[in-house]
Amino acid sequence: MTDKQFLRKLASVRKDIDELVASKWPRKAGVMAINLFNENFRKGGFMGKTRKPWKRTQRQNNPRKTKSGKITAASSYGPLLSSRRHLSRSNEKIVGNGQVTIVNKVPYAAVHNDGGRAGRGHKTNIPERPFIGPSQTLDKQISDMMRTDMEKLLKQ
Repeated sequence: MTDKQFLRKLASVRKDIDELVASKWPRKAGVMAINLFNENFRKGGFMGKTRKPWKRTQRQNNPRKTKSGKITAASSYGPLLSSRRHLSRSNEKIVGNGQVTIVNKVPYAAVHNDGGRAGRGHKTNIPERPFIGPSQTLDKQISDMMRTDMEKLLKQ
């Protein structure tokens, strides 16, 4: 390989790396984050380094019964879940140049994620049930994805 061939190859690889950093990795990382955060809802706890289960809700601990004696459907759902799954389906990714941001624009998402007071007159204390946030598991998944992509690129 001549010097010119080597420099051409190096420029080509540099272009591919720039595309990975600016566009492909943020999109892939966003999908991985959304998948992990949605899994938090399905499994009822936040996955940081390990899964930390959410505190049970009153409707789970004290299920209501209908007049016929059957337990209501709401009692069968886990914390932060309902038949509509509005909160869990509202996780979105915003991809920018070299970055991705995960958001949930539902007005009550923050109080469920961080804990706090809610309801009429803010009389109800909502315990913290994080579903979006920093996660060592996600960091490792993203790191592994980046390493794999770089190895593929450099083998070409």
